[in-house]
This record gives sequence, C-alpha cells and structure tokens, in this order.
Amino acid sequence: MPLMEPEEPEPYGNNAKYYLRPPGALAAPDFTDKCVQCADCIDVCPSRAIGMDDAGYPVLLHPRDCGKCGLCADVCSHRAIEFTERTRAGFKIVLAIENA
Repeated sequence: MPLMEPEEPEPYGNNAKYYLRPPGALAAPDFTDKCVQCADCIDVCPSRAIGMDDAGYPVLLHPRDCGKCGLCADVCSHRAIEFTERTRAGFKIVLAIENA
C-alpha cells in the first residue's frame, strides 16, 4: 500500500506552532472547542501514533505510522474526531478482523 501524504496541519489557538491532528479531527477552533482532552483516542491507537500537544490536545506524532483505522473516531464521544471516508473503510476492516 503506498504511503499517504499527511493531511494539512491545523493551527492551535493563537500559537504560531502547527499541529497535525488525528485523521477526521475537526478544523480549529471547533476541534479544541469539542475535545475534552480525555485521551481515549491516544489509548486506543494501536500504532501509538497519537500523543498530546503542549495544551493537552491530541496530535498525530507519527503520521506515517497511522493506519487510518478509525478507532480514534470511534471512541471520541464528543465528536471532535469524526469518521472520514478513509477511516470508515479502515474501521470496517478492524471490525471484520475482530469478528473473524
């Protein structure tokens, strides 16, 4: 499978730094408005590609390790991370493997 280019990073607040959010993360500032910093997305990530930024919000630390499996969107109860077409397809594969 060819490597995908990382998605465009979203700016965080008034900070000049740019953070690459997990796939399906809402655009700023909606993301930081909805994210409650619960870290469920970090805990569920099988590739450990997600970590925390300086403010405690999830960031994609290792974009090339992200398998776009959709698990982070599945556990995001506040809908700061939503399914995309690609993560929805990845999530179906995860479910098929779990149900096999």
